[in-house]
Amino acid sequence: MNIFVIMPFDSEFNLIYRHLIKEPLEAHGDYTVSRADDNPGSQNLLEEIIQGIDNADLIVADLTGKNSNVYYELGIAHKGKKRTIQIVQDIEHIQFNLRAYNTVPYDVRPDGSSDLAEKLLEFIENPDYKYKNPVTDYSVSERTEPVFGSGAPDESRESADDDADDLDYGIFDARADADEALDIILGITKGIGSDVKEIGEKTAKHIERLNEINTDPNQRKVHSRSLQVIQGFAADVDSFCDSIDSRVPELRESWNQLDQGMGHVLLITSIEDEEDLQAALELVDSLEYMRKAQAGAIESISNFRDTHAGLIGISRVSNPALRRSIKSLDKLIKESELGDSIVTRIILLTEAMIARYNADST
Repeated sequence: MNIFVIMPFDSEFNLIYRHLIKEPLEAHGDYTVSRADDNPGSQNLLEEIIQGIDNADLIVADLTGKNSNVYYELGIAHKGKKRTIQIVQDIEHIQFNLRAYNTVPYDVRPDGSSDLAEKLLEFIENPDYKYKNPVTDYSVSERTEPVFGSGAPDESRESADDDADDLDYGIFDARADADEALDIILGITKGIGSDVKEIGEKTAKHIERLNEINTDPNQRKVHSRSLQVIQGFAADVDSFCDSIDSRVPELRESWNQLDQGMGHVLLITSIEDEEDLQAALELVDSLEYMRKAQAGAIESISNFRDTHAGLIGISRVSNPALRRSIKSLDKLIKESELGDSIVTRIILLTEAMIARYNADST
């Protein structure tokens, strides 16, 4: 597979390209990874970029920093119906209407390492993954084209039997699958909410206990008893992080299932009658409810994250656990924001389908 990387041409990205993408992917399998400036003798960088996109089987676009050139090149890849994966260090660097598309958030650790390559391989080596972009979603001229999938570049999208199954899949099926996926996501979100509430109550009790201890005139007792409370607090925070970290992959998988299932179905199906229309309207209502629930959850998690950030500095005993909590909550917030953008995208696809039906009916 020929993988072409588009990213800002800054020194910090040189290390990311070389050590976090190119070297690990080429060492892992039969992949050739390149970037436009790999050929130092080239006289025309734009030519290298256009030809690199044309010749690629897969585009990896680093949107960190909101670089306008990268967005321009990504648009070329989208119009060329190239498989694309977006990567970013901060989800806020992605324009909102692109957040739902094949995005891999990544961090660079202090030692320069990252799990970026492993995350990319989860997409690349999944033969059932369906790559999407705004052109294939919304362009009228593209809607009759097959939705391209992953796997080896020369493979066809799906077998004839798969296509027949797709055609049998209607809006009622889509709504049923969406309700199931949303129930799972709401269940995970509810569990996370319970975790946040529980650690919040424990945090308040630990702080209250410390305040009581600090009124003791015996300073020797104050130190030893305070240390016990702080150690207990740190242990509770670590347990909270264990629970959150275990839920995040499940949440990510559920969002992906909703995106892959619903996004694909809404591209290949249409509203045929008033019953279909009612099902589509009810689907929008369900998704709007989900979006509001997500917004409330993100706000609650963000507020609690700030609470733990404000406690850093109380003791070196609790600082590592609090920093871990902030990191775990930041990951959770990123996943929740990506989920929100997926729900928004599916709502827009459904509303577009409703609008086409209403236009045809008149």
